[in-house]
Amino acid sequence: MSSPSAPVQVVRFGVFEVNLRSGELRKSGIKIKLHDQPFKILAMLLERPGEVVMREELRQKLWPADTFVDFNHGLNNAVLRLREVLGDSADTPRFIETIPRRGYRLIVAVDSVADGSPGLIPASTPAPSPAQIVQPVPTAGAGAPDSPDTSDLRDTSNRRREFWRSAIVVASVLAVVAVFVGTVLIRRTTKMPRIQSLAVLPFQNLSGDPAQEYLADGVTDMLITQLARLNSVRVISRTSAMHYKNSPQKLPEIARELDVDAVVEGTVSSTVDSVRINAQLIDARNDRHLWAEVFERDIHDLLALQSELARTIADQVANRTGPQHHIQAQTKQVNPEAYECYLKGRFFWNKRTEDGFIKAIGFFEQAIAKQPDYAQAYAGLSDTYALLGLAPHAQASRSETMARARAAALKALEMDDTVAEAHTSLASVSMIYDWNWSVAEKEFRRAIELDPGYATAHHWYAFYCASQARTEDALAEIRIAKKLDPLSLIINADLAHLLYFARKYDEAIAQSRRTLEMDPDFVAAHVSAGLAYLGKQQYSESVRELETAVRLSGGQPDTMAFLGIAYARAGRADEARRILEQLTTAPVTDHDPLLKVAWIHAALGDRNRAFAWAEKVYQARSPEFYTLKVLPVLDPWRTDPRFRELIRRIGLSE
Repeated sequence: MSSPSAPVQVVRFGVFEVNLRSGELRKSGIKIKLHDQPFKILAMLLERPGEVVMREELRQKLWPADTFVDFNHGLNNAVLRLREVLGDSADTPRFIETIPRRGYRLIVAVDSVADGSPGLIPASTPAPSPAQIVQPVPTAGAGAPDSPDTSDLRDTSNRRREFWRSAIVVASVLAVVAVFVGTVLIRRTTKMPRIQSLAVLPFQNLSGDPAQEYLADGVTDMLITQLARLNSVRVISRTSAMHYKNSPQKLPEIARELDVDAVVEGTVSSTVDSVRINAQLIDARNDRHLWAEVFERDIHDLLALQSELARTIADQVANRTGPQHHIQAQTKQVNPEAYECYLKGRFFWNKRTEDGFIKAIGFFEQAIAKQPDYAQAYAGLSDTYALLGLAPHAQASRSETMARARAAALKALEMDDTVAEAHTSLASVSMIYDWNWSVAEKEFRRAIELDPGYATAHHWYAFYCASQARTEDALAEIRIAKKLDPLSLIINADLAHLLYFARKYDEAIAQSRRTLEMDPDFVAAHVSAGLAYLGKQQYSESVRELETAVRLSGGQPDTMAFLGIAYARAGRADEARRILEQLTTAPVTDHDPLLKVAWIHAALGDRNRAFAWAEKVYQARSPEFYTLKVLPVLDPWRTDPRFRELIRRIGLSE
């Protein structure tokens, strides 16, 4: 008697290899991402190659009876996703054949790596073809043997066939009734999965051309922007979502890290004439597909296609949350070439480097040249100039970049006053450069009203609140920004910075540590920790953190100035003066850390020189100036009449 055969763990068909135990699919040795439900379908087909796997069997396996789902739609979409991964087609199948109204059949030869097990075709045995599986019953007209002795048998056979036809009809009717009744009962007794938070993961570029990456990123950005307008769903911002570009992590793990209920993911492929987007909505808590659809349009209809996609997903989410803000259809015609330039501009803007900003400006200007009334392109131009003006070592003059940021924002709002990004840019310029506090407040509030899911608006508004000494409001806004963009390093570091402004030094240190767990080399987090230790008068710890920041930044003047303050407060005056000399011997520009130079003089006890440098800060309209009311290092100045005069001159009340 032979011993039982070993269970099959790895199965091969064509260029594909499936590990049934680990749930992995490989193509020519390369691992391919395949979600839970499509994989289960593939596994069931592999267990019975050549046989029809009935739809009801698949339903029982994929959707237990205690859950509600649109079974037919869900199964069709799961098979569609499986076919896409395999490169298969329902019309001309190479792997999976559809048996109408019944189920599916694997029609490719299957090899098992381990010894065959019951239900699997042994190695090198081709799967039977459909013709081999369903053999027609020979009849007399087809050349089958016939004799007088078989006529009674044929009559009996005919009667049996008629009986079974009737029985099948009755059974089919009963099955339909049972499905209907079951669906109604499930609808009544089972709640649909609620979606209160959502992440749009980076869409994959399937064009094979890295130069088309901007298109996939553009689709991702557009979906995030539009879905963020839903009023009862928290949508994760782009910065955090992009952490998972090409990530091998499982969806439930990503969902836990982002603290979301569901994710949207998909692929983008394009040709010269058309674009194809495959999108799916997934309950990330259990990796269950809720919806999927393929959209294909002329390349010139890309913007309208993205708008349609966002509205479709919003409808799916709305079914699971209740009333939503309606996402308006894209009605304004946008020149396709202008839109392509806009997407490229946002692609480089998101790199957050000076070189990226310069390239972004070029693409936004090209978009405007192709369509002069393109409000979003002006908003992108404003965003870019605003951030370039804040860059500590940019070549362009801050006064020039801020003036251009203001002009571009006003132009965008003149064309379309519903663009939240333009309101945010105008607010930031009004705050950090114009010191026009009333305009800044109004524009920040309008931006958040238009797009409550725009993390940048909450982030920058937090600093506005801090400038007004509204520290609790500032912390509330930065925490909203962090909830929307949990993996943003700068938002996490700035939360620590605002805790420092609020004199919550221990909390600031703890938050800095959490940021450094995400990236141990993030300079801003070391600066926040160093300043918090300085507030606690723990000078050795402060110096340690700030020396680390100087080393990691390559000796940037900003971080050196912070270190100079710590040296002075720690009694290391000679080291503080050496830093002062380095910062003041070079020609002064409007990007230099002028206020921090004043801080070092103040920490060394030279208040007259400190106020002389503060006057230079005022003349250069340094962006640091708006924090005068809340900076702990300036506390010793607050009783000096010259300090109160500075506060008055920039329009801040004491």
